[in-house]
Amino acid sequence: STWWTLGRADKAWDVRLSAFPDFDQVVDTRRAKDLLSESATQAELDGHVFAALGLQEAAMQYAGEQDTPVDRCEGFVWLARAAGRAGRSRLADEALQRARPALGEVTDEAMKSRFAAELSLAEAHLELTDDPAAAIAAADRAARWLETVDKQNQLIECYLLRGRARERYGQLAGALGDYILGLRTAEAQRARIGDLALRISFFDTVSELGRALVSLELERGNSTRALLLADRVRATTMPE
Repeated sequence: STWWTLGRADKAWDVRLSAFPDFDQVVDTRRAKDLLSESATQAELDGHVFAALGLQEAAMQYAGEQDTPVDRCEGFVWLARAAGRAGRSRLADEALQRARPALGEVTDEAMKSRFAAELSLAEAHLELTDDPAAAIAAADRAARWLETVDKQNQLIECYLLRGRARERYGQLAGALGDYILGLRTAEAQRARIGDLALRISFFDTVSELGRALVSLELERGNSTRALLLADRVRATTMPE
C-alpha cells in the first residue's frame, strides 16, 4: 500500500503479485478473500478492469459460512458494478442475482440503504441499452440515497448514467439537466480528492460526462454553449 500511496503502481503490483504463488497456503480464508478484494479494487482504479473482475470472482469463491450477509452483499455488489462498467452484462446480472438475497439478510439499515443504492447503480448500467426507462428508474433510486448522504463521487456516475438513459429515452432536457448536475458536482468534488488512483478514476468519469454533455449541446445546435461547457470540463479535469 505504501507504493500505491507514492504513485508507484508498478512496484506495488510487484510486491502483491509475488504473494500469489503461495496463496493456497493462506489458512485464513477470510484474509485471503479480503486480499483478493483489495487487489480487485486497486486493479480497477489502475485501469486493469478485466483483471479486477477475475480477482473479485476469485475472492467470492473464498466466501464461506464465516462470511456475514454484509460481506456477501458487499462483494457481489462490487462485482456487479465493476462488471457493468466493463460491459460484462452477463457477469453483472449474475452478481446482481446473488447480491439481492444477501441484501435481504442485512440487518443494519444504514448498510442496507447503501448497498441498495449501489445495486441500483449496477442495474442502471445493465438496463441502459435495452430498457432506458428501467435504467432511469434505477438511477433515480440510487440518486435519492446518494444525495441524502452527499456521496459526490458516486453522484457524478449516477447523473451520467441517468443522463444517458434519458437521452436514449428521448428526454433530452432531462438528460442535459443530469449532465449539468454531474459537472457541478465534479467541480465541487475536484479539490477534495487526494489519492492519485482516485483522481485518475475521477478524471476519466468527468471526461466521459463532458463528452456526453458537449455532444448533446452540439446536437441541439448550441455550439457557443457547447464550447463554454467544454472549457469548464477541461478546467475540471486538468491536473493541478
